[in-house]
Amino acid sequence: MNNGIVNPRRQPNVDTPTASSAEIERLFIVLSEIDRLSRASENEVIESGILHGTPQRFIACELRVELQKEVDRLLTEQILLEERDGASATSSPTGKRIANSEDLCSTAHNEQRGTSYSVLSKRREQLFQELRRLGKLDVATVQSSVARSAARIGGDCIFDKQDLMKEMADEMTNIDSKLKLCTIDKELQWCYASTEASPSIRSVHGYATSTKSAKEAIIVLERERDKHIARIAALETIDGILEWMLEGWWFGERDTKRDSRHLEGGDTAAFDRRGSVMDRATDVQRAVIAPASATYRREDICKVETNIKYGLFCMTFMYFRALHQLKKDKSSWNGDLASLRDNGPVSEERQQMVHEQANAEIRRNKIKYAMERALIGEKRKEHRLEQERLDAIKTRHWENRRATERQRLAMTVQRIYRGHLGRKATRLRSTEVKSAEATLKIRNECAVDISRVWRGYCSRKDAKYLRDELAKFMFAIRLEEAEDEEEEYLSSVRRKRSYNWRRKS
Repeated sequence: MNNGIVNPRRQPNVDTPTASSAEIERLFIVLSEIDRLSRASENEVIESGILHGTPQRFIACELRVELQKEVDRLLTEQILLEERDGASATSSPTGKRIANSEDLCSTAHNEQRGTSYSVLSKRREQLFQELRRLGKLDVATVQSSVARSAARIGGDCIFDKQDLMKEMADEMTNIDSKLKLCTIDKELQWCYASTEASPSIRSVHGYATSTKSAKEAIIVLERERDKHIARIAALETIDGILEWMLEGWWFGERDTKRDSRHLEGGDTAAFDRRGSVMDRATDVQRAVIAPASATYRREDICKVETNIKYGLFCMTFMYFRALHQLKKDKSSWNGDLASLRDNGPVSEERQQMVHEQANAEIRRNKIKYAMERALIGEKRKEHRLEQERLDAIKTRHWENRRATERQRLAMTVQRIYRGHLGRKATRLRSTEVKSAEATLKIRNECAVDISRVWRGYCSRKDAKYLRDELAKFMFAIRLEEAEDEEEEYLSSVRRKRSYNWRRKS
């Protein structure tokens, strides 16, 4: 780590034109506003003055969408400007020589990084496929050789399903951190070798982010790289400590295979390895099949619990059946049927029982009357509580409705104001467009007039040339016709003379 010190030979060209500082500051402000909105709920009303320059109230989800559109627009402008700057920078021979030298210097490291990246990617894909396979299984214990602990022990091992899935998920998280570290390292090398004034970095947030300078990008990437290196180193250190403790020396179970201190005279051995090889093999076998034994024990406990529940159900059923049978035979046990059948004298005990039954009936009637009165009072109380609850609901509903109306009115005012700003901008734009159209129309009319005059001049010139040529052609034809007529006349005169001469002779 160089603590932000940039190699002078790799410093970006400060003379290269970049985006204006106002746009870059605008981009950082919008990104900070998006980060603030990420902590708000979707329908929460947020007050912000970033979008239109004046404090207004927006719904969080709608404001986030508009701010993301603004970020896309600013990033597009910076990318177009960087492409133009990059084309002008790479066209020079000096820039080409620097780029070639930087590529040659980073070839070896890139090859090593590509190899580790491919190995980690293959391992992650293997873990992902194993997790998918485990997710489809409906068992408590599984046999697998993909986990890191299974590879350390050797062969196929039996694991508890949930423990194995957690171990593989943790390993995938560690691999993702290492893959991201490779991506950050690659982008850091690119920033060192880049000649751009404000390079864009992607590995930190997962999307392209512009920076003010190459030095700032290098500082951000190095801080992110150090963070991942510290996390990975801490995990590896903790794993090493746990492995060292698992060796048994710390817990006093067996001797360690690693280097340890020698015992002093007064110390005693932590563990005396006695017993035969078969006993130690039995211990190892027990440790291997421990998850399966735990599963069988859980199944036995579940069976015992089911049997106990069934026994309690049977006892409860027998109790209620006996109670029902007792109520059924009560009338026959108290002697009512015998008195009705014999019509004999009523005993004193029987009279006392009849008197008790009458008193019980009176008590039941009184209790029924008291319960009816109490039921009326309870109904009145319930009606009063229900009325209070309805009043509270109406009050809360009215308050919510008033808050909703206020929010709606605020949004309406904001919409009207935004519409006013939009119409104002539209009018200005319309005026500019109409002015441009009028200028273009005048230019087109001038061009048409000039072209018409020029075509007329050229046409008259061509017509004069054609008239001259036609006059010459007609004059030549007339000469030929005159010569032909003269020749014909002379020939006719000679024939006539010869004819007259023959006639005279």
